[in-house]
Amino acid sequence: MLHEPLAGYVDTRLAARLFVQSAKEHGAQVLEGSTVLRVGADRESAQVMLAHATLRARRVVLAAGAATPSLAQVPGMYCRSIPLSSVRSPAKAVPAHCIIDEVSGGYIRPDGSEFLFAGGALQHDAASHQQLFFDLPGAGARNAELAQHLTGTQAMQLLDTRPGYDGYTPDFLPHIGPSPDDQRIVLATGFSGRGAKYIPAVAVELARQLAAKSPAGVPA
Repeated sequence: MLHEPLAGYVDTRLAARLFVQSAKEHGAQVLEGSTVLRVGADRESAQVMLAHATLRARRVVLAAGAATPSLAQVPGMYCRSIPLSSVRSPAKAVPAHCIIDEVSGGYIRPDGSEFLFAGGALQHDAASHQQLFFDLPGAGARNAELAQHLTGTQAMQLLDTRPGYDGYTPDFLPHIGPSPDDQRIVLATGFSGRGAKYIPAVAVELARQLAAKSPAGVPA
């Protein structure tokens, strides 16, 4: 059993808002709520295809997590289901830090002294996130059982279970850099469930690389 008192975790909703705010402050235009259907490239430009229009650019940086295989070809990348449950401890027996149990595969993340997020239920793999299978009732029961095990208390109340998913690579290492299909499409994906903590560092390094060296035939 591993305790992670110093590792922390990311509030993804807050992080997304802050990233958008910072991008706008630096002059970027952000389209919120627009669904990207496909990413491609030709001799002239890279393209981002929306429902009724196609946007063109010198480059496209594809950092779409588990949705990446649905947008562009990434060698070997696949998706894995991650059912996550909200659990309540009436006795307020939630530990103050994350716990990962390598034996059972279970893990919990505290959300105060009374509530926690629990995971570790059976996962499934598929070529894309649209093809994943979720047994939410079964996953919820298993996550609650794991929460009881990891906290050492039987007084745990399952609140809900939601489907989640991540993008994985065969060696669990991310794809960072130009796509093998076209230099105009740059990948920053395939972090195998560990990407959120690395977003700022990856963004800075990728921006540095793009500014320092332009792919052949692509203006900087």
